[in-house]
Amino acid sequence: MPGLWQDRKQVTLSLFTAISGSYERTSPVSGGLHTNGVHFFDMRIAPRTPAAHGRLADYFIDPQPLGEVIFVPAKHRYEGGGGAGVQRNMFLFLDSVAALDEDGRSLLVSQRPRDCMNLRSERIKLLLTRICRELYEPGFASELMLEGLGTTLLAETLRLLHHERQWELGRGGLAPAHMRMIREMVLEGEALPSLADIAGACNLSRRHLMRAFRQETGQTVGEFVQQLAMGKARKLLRETSQPVTCVATAVGFASLAAFSTAFRRATGESPRSYRASQRALSVWQRAQSTN
Repeated sequence: MPGLWQDRKQVTLSLFTAISGSYERTSPVSGGLHTNGVHFFDMRIAPRTPAAHGRLADYFIDPQPLGEVIFVPAKHRYEGGGGAGVQRNMFLFLDSVAALDEDGRSLLVSQRPRDCMNLRSERIKLLLTRICRELYEPGFASELMLEGLGTTLLAETLRLLHHERQWELGRGGLAPAHMRMIREMVLEGEALPSLADIAGACNLSRRHLMRAFRQETGQTVGEFVQQLAMGKARKLLRETSQPVTCVATAVGFASLAAFSTAFRRATGESPRSYRASQRALSVWQRAQSTN
């Protein structure tokens, strides 16, 4: 985690690694996390720095506000950031390989993505708090206590995610594989997919797709497609020197006029104005970092 540690406590056991302490950021930061073998918890001990945000990158383009506990399941990509200031957190990396059934398949299934940035589970919060307290005030048989808390945390996480998965299936929500497929169709296709294209790729009726998609994300399919396309466009405008006409083509628009209209509706400014403002911000940030 970028920043200068002011104090730090760490314990590494067979089931998890926990790190807690305070660290200071002198400027806004952003970064990412992607682990195949562990599940990640971030519990704030003090209020988060201004503008703290994050997202599961496979599901959302725009960042979400962060709650008291963040949960990133293994094999999911997290991207986030926050403002300058002092942070106080506990980070816990929980072994996902320990959660396997007899056939070696993972028992941990994906939490509803919109809830991972604010995990509302008092039981898990209590377990994380007890682990954190043990880091700072270890008692008799502390390692044994921590091992037991880690095992209970794993079981509660399994129970929570199993419950959420059953809830999703009962509502008819989309499977994570469908969400990844839709994302790939938008970000890698030569043109923006239609509702019929997406329904066909998912082997669903258009009516079922629309209902399940809204239940899964709280958005319509069209809103999600536009959100992904505009996110890709913003990235290309910030990070490349491609002409705006090429950016429009790259994100699936047949004309510059249609792209400019959609971009202005999404961001409040034209593509050229957005690129100019982002370049000016980048110059300012580099100047600040050298001072």
